[in-house]
Amino acid sequence: MSHPIPFAQRERIKASLPLIRERGLEIVEQFYKRLFEELPEAHSLFANGVNKQRIKFYIMLREIVMQVDNWPYINESVKSLGRRHQTYGVEAHHYVAVGNVLIEVLSEALGEQFTKEDREAWTALYREISACMLDGYSEKAA
Repeated sequence: MSHPIPFAQRERIKASLPLIRERGLEIVEQFYKRLFEELPEAHSLFANGVNKQRIKFYIMLREIVMQVDNWPYINESVKSLGRRHQTYGVEAHHYVAVGNVLIEVLSEALGEQFTKEDREAWTALYREISACMLDGYSEKAA
């Protein structure tokens, strides 16, 4: 399986690992705050509250950055995640809002260090991840 993200973009993503490790929980907190502002109906997806989900999201975000060169691993991990998300009531259109919010929160966290090239790299990564998740989502529906 060839990697859908060019090497230079993967290097940019990996360069954000120190920020993810240092401020990841803060970034995730801001992510959910902003997500609920943009998509208020998302609250209903967290019947047991969002606290545990914040930790899971942080761990997955860190894992994806650390494993960004290992596409087969990411592909299978997020495809499985997509299957689970469907059972929670996540709808396909939610993925767009999630991606937009994630990119904006990363941009704010990195400030001037988040260049146009970084935005393009993260956007490409999220586009591929959401496509894999939707593949898993579709497999569950079939």
